[in-house]
Amino acid sequence: EEKVRAMVYVRFSSEKEAELYLPDFRKKMLKYCEEKKYDVLVFLNLIGTTVPAIKRGEEKIMELARKDMIDLLVVPNLCTLSASMAEAARKLKTVSCKCRMCPI
Repeated sequence: EEKVRAMVYVRFSSEKEAELYLPDFRKKMLKYCEEKKYDVLVFLNLIGTTVPAIKRGEEKIMELARKDMIDLLVVPNLCTLSASMAEAARKLKTVSCKCRMCPI
């Protein structure tokens, strides 16, 4: 049985928020992936709500998906991709891999 190749992606609005929440998010998200038997290839955490910060995350996701390096994107919630649910859904359609939300 082949493992699902996953990328875990989290984004925080500030350094302080990342300091507070990243250790817990990382632990819970990796445990979730382990329980689902996902092979986590990348754990990407970015800080910032500016367009360049958001674009960096999107570009990395798209790069790995285009190269067929990941099967699944794991995020804590759709707001990680965009503050707008419609925009998050649009972004998911452009990615050639599935997306799962990890309950945090």
